[in-house]
This record gives sequence, C-alpha cells and structure tokens, in this order.
Amino acid sequence: MLLLHLLLAVFLKISLAIIPTPRLVVQNQVAAFQAAVAKHDTQVLLKLFETTGEDNEYIGKLIEAAKMVNINVYNVEHTAANDINADLIFWVDSSRGDNSAQWALPANSASPTGWRITGIQQVKSPRVTSDRCHIGIFKCFVEFVAGL
Repeated sequence: MLLLHLLLAVFLKISLAIIPTPRLVVQNQVAAFQAAVAKHDTQVLLKLFETTGEDNEYIGKLIEAAKMVNINVYNVEHTAANDINADLIFWVDSSRGDNSAQWALPANSASPTGWRITGIQQVKSPRVTSDRCHIGIFKCFVEFVAGL
C-alpha cells in the first residue's frame, strides 16, 4: 500500500510539472527582451541574442529602436532540431502599419530564458522573405525597425 501511495505521488508530481509551450517560450523571450530594453540592460540583451563582436557597436541603436516598437507573437512552431521558429508582428503606431519577422530560437542554457535568438528574417509577404540574418543580428534588428 505504501508503494502504491509513493508511485501515485511521483506520478502526480510529474504530471503536474509545468512544461512551457513554444508560444509561452517566445512570449517569455519577448518580455525579457522588452524588460532589458527598458532597463538598458546590455548584459541581458547580449545573452538573449547570439551575438558577435560586430554587435557591440549597435547595442545602443538596438535599445533605441526597440523602445519604439510593439511586438506580438502570432505563430510558433518547433523545428525538426527542436528549435523554435516564431512569427512576430512589429508595429510602431497604427498610422504606419506593421511588418512581420521570424525569429529562430534554439535552446541555450547561457540565456536567462533558456533560449537565444540566433536569426532574424523579415517576412515581406507569404511568399517573399529576406535572407535570415545571423551575423550582426543587432544591426539587422535596427534596420528592420527603421523600415517600419
């Protein structure tokens, strides 16, 4: 009887564990990004994105650009490699319209969220996309926002 109770307790503990959905992962990533921007926390931004030395000169511009935009998650999917591709809508205000982009997020234990943005790709229409930017990712973000 004691063994049955122990097994039931273990089962309940495992079944009640919260496993974040891909959408929740991306929403947490966006929230962490926006919080880091609001605080000018460059160290967190450097951990949320896969960066190179080239990105350091754009971090101030990234913060200023990101302060202007709103971000909404509208589609999220797992890839075969268990990474996440997130389709996002960015907009500045209603008079300027919006623009779509996709973020690539593999798991990464060095990031405070457990995920790191490794690529940004602008989606101009369902059939037209820009090349995915991996190197100089902060510059790519700044240029994307400037186009809004």
